[in-house]
Amino acid sequence: MLWRIQKHRSLNQLGKETATAFPDILAQIPQSQYTTVERTFCHIIETRFIERFLQYWGFLKASPGRYSPEGETSYSVELQHMLAHTFVFEV
Repeated sequence: MLWRIQKHRSLNQLGKETATAFPDILAQIPQSQYTTVERTFCHIIETRFIERFLQYWGFLKASPGRYSPEGETSYSVELQHMLAHTFVFEV
């Protein structure tokens, strides 16, 4: 997840790619009448990984965009220099 967020800086794409890589996780999320399982999964990643880990420790600055009628919220992520210096991936 760290490599992916460094590569494309998109929370929506990170959620889709993580759900594709680990499809069994979606089966563990309870259904809701208010949102989709995929949106709930993206919200979990946003809260736990982005806000409570990366943003808290100063690795990035995240600012959610405006709500769109399609249910997709654009989420801009500004990576900080500390992230690139702490987590180095050679692919």
